[in-house]
Formats: sequence, C-alpha cells, structure tokens
Amino acid sequence: MPQIFLFLSALIIIIASCKQVNEPNQDHATMVIKDTASIATTTTKIEKTMADESVEEDTIIQPNFEAYLKKGLLIPHVYAIYNETLDSIGNFTVEEITEIKILQKTKKKLAQFKKQDYCDWSNFVHAVYQEDTLILFGKTILHDLSEKPYRLNNTYPIQFILAQNMRMGMMDDQGLTLCDDFSYMIIKAEESYHFVYGKRADEQPGDFMVLHHNDGISEYLDQTIIVGDTLKLQVKADYQEGTGAFEVLIFKADQWRSLEKNRKHFH
Repeated sequence: MPQIFLFLSALIIIIASCKQVNEPNQDHATMVIKDTASIATTTTKIEKTMADESVEEDTIIQPNFEAYLKKGLLIPHVYAIYNETLDSIGNFTVEEITEIKILQKTKKKLAQFKKQDYCDWSNFVHAVYQEDTLILFGKTILHDLSEKPYRLNNTYPIQFILAQNMRMGMMDDQGLTLCDDFSYMIIKAEESYHFVYGKRADEQPGDFMVLHHNDGISEYLDQTIIVGDTLKLQVKADYQEGTGAFEVLIFKADQWRSLEKNRKHFH
C-alpha cells in the first residue's frame, strides 16, 4: 500500500512538471507580438517612404512643357543637351550670340542640378538650333525680345533689342525671391548680334549694359532717339523710396559701347 502511494505521488509530480514546461510564457509571448507589430510598422514606413521617393523622382524627371513660340538668343556659353527625362546626353559651344526658335518651355522654373542656387533656376526649353530640335536649360538663353529698327546718321541700319533672361525673377508663386532680374541691351547690325558694353555707376568696366529689376529697383525704357551716330535712351526707375531717371548713350567704337549720364533721384 505505501508503495502504491509513493508511485501515485511521483506520477503527480511528473505530470505537473510537464505542464509547466509546455505552458507558454505570457511575458515572452507579449514581447514577440510587440516585436512583430514593430517590424510590420517599420516595413509599412519603408514602403511608404519608397513610394514617396518614387513619386518625387517621377515629378523631377517628367517635366511639364507648354507651348512657347518665340525667338530666342543663345549667349556665348557651353550648353548641355538633355533628353526627355532631363538627363544630360551631350553638349555644344556657342561662341557668339546666336538666334534660336523656342517651341516649348517648362511651366515652372527648375534646378539644373542638385543644390543649385535658387536664383539660377530656369525653364528648360525645346528649341530649334541649326535645324536640330534640342532640350536646353534656359539660364543663359534670352527671350521675350523687344526689337526696334533705327538708322544711325540716317544711313546705318541697326536693331536695338531689349531681351529678358530666363532665370528666376524677382518674384515667384510665394512672393519676393531676392533674386536679380535683367533686361539685356543688344544691337543687331549687319546680321550679327552684339552686347552693349559700358560702365555704369554700379558696374565694373566691361560689364554688359542691362536694366535692373529686383526688390529694390525697377528700370524701364521711356524713350529712344537718334543723335547723329548715337542712340540715346531715356531710362526711368522706380525705387523703394522715390523714382529716378538717367540717360544711356550707345555708340559704335571697337565694340558697341555705352555711357551713362545725368542720373537723378527724386523723392
């Protein structure tokens, strides 16, 4: 009888031990569930990030062009050529101001490369250059040309041109950009285009003659008259405080030169 009792006691202890080993640990189970949830959440975030990056990349490489049929001018520069996804595929060099036909431009100004200064952003354009249709970055392309014919000394025909650059202007969709904008003065004579060089009060010798447009000043051409062999421009200016005026004399020397005179500031 005692042997039977000892046998039953031992059997109960063994059963209890087996139950303890097979029964899952509640704390361990909770930890596994939490880790699994964490992995799932992390995976979701990674997938979302990858999707966002894909959308952003598509936005960059699929520019939105619009019709823009205008004459343009390439200024001396090395120009990169781009494909439809704006990857550079070649380049060519322009050594003198050259006429092009612009067909389209991007609706928004874009960066040419990562971390480019915002003021150097520009439109990409489809343009016809020497019978080839190319995609070019517009930073060194002039457009929106205002052309007027004149005759110096009543005999020498010229075209006086004010040309706008395609860089970021003084304003964008958000307001003032603090970027400078310019209208270049160009003379077309004997089928060639020429910059007008000169020295203004705020420029160094040899600089191109331009009209400035920024958050502090807006210069515009008021009147143009011929005085012998000289083109005389009357320029007006709007400042943050007051207005102003000055004259620009343009004449042919070794190059087309200019001289600024009689600058006045009115409050």
